[in-house]
Amino acid sequence: MSSDSDSDTDFFTPGPEALLPIRRSLASFSLQRASNRLNNSYRATTTFDRTSTLIARRTYYDTIRSISLAGSQTLSNRYISSLAYNNKTDTLAAASWDGSVYLLNPHSLEIKSTYTPSKVQQISDVLYFGDDILITAGHDGFIQINKNNTIVQTPTIDRIHSLELHPNESLIFAASADYTWHFIDLQTSQILYSQEGHIGPVTSLATHPDGSLLASGSKDTSIMLWDLRSGINISSFVDSSNGHTGTVHSLAWRHNGYHLASAGADGQLLIWDLRAKSNTPLASIPAHSTLISSIKFTENDMCLLSAGYDGVINATATDSWAHITKFKSLDKIMDLVPINDNTFLTSGWDRSVKLYTVD
Repeated sequence: MSSDSDSDTDFFTPGPEALLPIRRSLASFSLQRASNRLNNSYRATTTFDRTSTLIARRTYYDTIRSISLAGSQTLSNRYISSLAYNNKTDTLAAASWDGSVYLLNPHSLEIKSTYTPSKVQQISDVLYFGDDILITAGHDGFIQINKNNTIVQTPTIDRIHSLELHPNESLIFAASADYTWHFIDLQTSQILYSQEGHIGPVTSLATHPDGSLLASGSKDTSIMLWDLRSGINISSFVDSSNGHTGTVHSLAWRHNGYHLASAGADGQLLIWDLRAKSNTPLASIPAHSTLISSIKFTENDMCLLSAGYDGVINATATDSWAHITKFKSLDKIMDLVPINDNTFLTSGWDRSVKLYTVD
């Protein structure tokens, strides 16, 4: 991990006055979450029992191995590009390149309704949370925010590759083909600023569990870390010998707050440790033979799920980064989302959503 604090490549992006109270709010929010996380970690350490922990992990890994395909639902005549699960309404949103979002029961895959944002030809990403707040972004370069059936559209930018929701659910971030990522206030639906730094299109984003940092991945093969409380680029993960050699398509933070997983077009699944001073990944996981499109940690923090264009869903243990099991689909997978520790759904080139769960 390299620090850019004394570098000539620092990127200062001025923002409006409205940004100052938001940054102050982020500082307060993230400090409280960090305190809670560290207190929970301390309690877990003081009550840690090696035998019971090992038994619990082995039992869970056996459960993961018992997962199988439980259902499949064809939705569209185009690829299903993105999935988002709303745990408050227990509903799955599936976005398609046909310009529609399909809302499904995640357990039966029954279609509840269909939403078609105006002017969108290909939806690249979708967010779905809270009381039916649905946000879409597409190749046309604008973001549509649907709150309580009131639709607001952001100013047109460039092609949006992905969206990321902040843990406070009042901010979103958009990765753009114009080499920037955009900081958007959901209260006003305004883009507060567009952050430069990468030398290629920004393709993936991930917010730290505390809400303090944002990781951005790019077609330039780099991963950059940004302090959302100050706007400073605090470090970068760039390793010409051991890092990514292709576009970084997916990022995911582990719940401990110091492990970041990255995956990309080169088929590499890498684990980075924020505590390390070197640029070398903590682990390189041989999980896929080609492009990895999506990675997610399970809520219990015991498993890292990854899916890719080889049609494989891979499960990796987070205590050792060892292989647990894998599942094989017949076509390229574009997205993956777990809805609990024993159930996940995928979407892809076969125009369907697939449900995997315990028998």
